[in-house]
Amino acid sequence: MVEHLSASAIKTMNQQRIAQYCYTHESVTKHDLERDLGLSLPTITQNLHDLESSGIIFRQSLQESTGGRRAQQYAFDAESHIAVGASLHSRGVTMCAIDLHGGTVARRTIRLERSPLDEGYYAEADRAITSFARSMESRSDSSERASKVLGVAFAIQGLVSGDGESITFGSIMGDTGRSLEDIAGEIPLPCMMIHDSDASAMAELWFDQSIEDAVCLYLERRIGGGIILNGRLYQGHSPSSGLIEHMTLVPDGRPCYCGQRGCVDPYCSTENLIHGDESLEQAFAAIRNERGNAVKRRNDLERWLDHVAAALKNMRMMFASDVILGGEASRYLDDAMLKELRRRVLAKSPFVDEFNLRRSLCLRDQSIVGAALRLISPYVDLICGTQSGESPAWQTQVTRSLGLPIVT
Repeated sequence: MVEHLSASAIKTMNQQRIAQYCYTHESVTKHDLERDLGLSLPTITQNLHDLESSGIIFRQSLQESTGGRRAQQYAFDAESHIAVGASLHSRGVTMCAIDLHGGTVARRTIRLERSPLDEGYYAEADRAITSFARSMESRSDSSERASKVLGVAFAIQGLVSGDGESITFGSIMGDTGRSLEDIAGEIPLPCMMIHDSDASAMAELWFDQSIEDAVCLYLERRIGGGIILNGRLYQGHSPSSGLIEHMTLVPDGRPCYCGQRGCVDPYCSTENLIHGDESLEQAFAAIRNERGNAVKRRNDLERWLDHVAAALKNMRMMFASDVILGGEASRYLDDAMLKELRRRVLAKSPFVDEFNLRRSLCLRDQSIVGAALRLISPYVDLICGTQSGESPAWQTQVTRSLGLPIVT
């Protein structure tokens, strides 16, 4: 229906098609665009000029000669804009600068003098984040190109309200009731919050677009979960959607930090495998090498695997899909353990229902990366004319927070 579009709309569409082509190709020539997009050479030349002027693409070296005139090559500038993902913790703040392809450009962890319960903790964290963001915008004195920062996204260890303006449950950090203004009030950039498990699932979707339906279980000291439905992160009508960690596993069982008893978290937490002050990596090494009270360690692992299998079985009774197993523990679960875990899930299931169980991406700082992608995604959609796996309501919310035009 191109004939019914205005000249301005056609120009925008052509520019977005060229931007998308550059985004998905390492290098591009005018001939590539003419051949693959079917656009005229004058249209291509004008749009490349506009995209270059706006900093979305840049010129590379001339193409190797094949006997004729060497063609100019262009490339998408993934670092023209970045988003900062941040995670606040009791020891400080960890920040990552994420480019438009989802790559980590820079990372910094700052130890803060105050604790989350101290007056001034968030102001101190805000100054550290602002300094980090500004350092990304002032790289012109180095060999690297400076970047425009889209904003800051916080991966929150707690539940975030539907409008993204407050933390409705945050007992881990003691920040229940805190508003976005409380947490990011001194950062002079657009800011947003997302539950850290949802952020991790967002990263799964970004880097593996073949995912259609899946339940995600993140095995850490504090368990997390998420649901992917029809290639989108499912959040439902309340921030409690996908909270696998607080499903009841053992009625009236062990106390959970949420205030209830018998939740998945106290039974599937990796704390059940750790002896003393060792790391989880050391715990798994001791299990494999049968060191340090080997019988007890093996029994601990057997109970833990059984509880994880029971949690997965319950999840799949409600949502029969594949399973993505993430978190720190997934790095140490070898193929034999994953196979055994899947066997236990099937053994506990009353119906024959085949499914795939696989490891998560296991990215470093996955929740922080995923949080930043919540800002990257609508910007890429805008310049490339694409449609991400975000829900329409969330897409509009983030687009407004960035001050971008809302395309309907």
